[in-house]
Amino acid sequence: MGKKPIFTSGSPLRCRIITPEGNICDVQTDFVAVWLEDGQLGIAPGRKPMVAQLGIGPLRIGRAGQEARYYYVEGGLVEVRENVVTVLTERAIPAEELDAVVVAERMETAKTLPASSPELRQRREAAVRIAEGQWRVLKAAGR
Repeated sequence: MGKKPIFTSGSPLRCRIITPEGNICDVQTDFVAVWLEDGQLGIAPGRKPMVAQLGIGPLRIGRAGQEARYYYVEGGLVEVRENVVTVLTERAIPAEELDAVVVAERMETAKTLPASSPELRQRREAAVRIAEGQWRVLKAAGR
């Protein structure tokens, strides 16, 4: 049972996901949704230019008549300009490469990390945010 396709009209967007390892994705699409530090942002064709800081979580790429594609993105920047969405991130993983059992184990491990100092507390919080972000991707992708 797949996700419902997203339908939009107008000129397509180009979505590029770039990491230090190279170009992860470069596709024509109708809609992109990104997870920002302060909420989600949907981007459709004709969006005014912008730059925003990404959070940790899902990136969704939708194309009319096709199932949406999901990626786990771990921070970075998103730039929108002239119907091109460029995502610059340290890490991007296609949803189909995430394993629900491994992510659940990662979450349990993260929650049990020591937090007896400010540094350890920050490390634990970061590990929990990463596991939660990956879990959001799995849920969004229906996995």
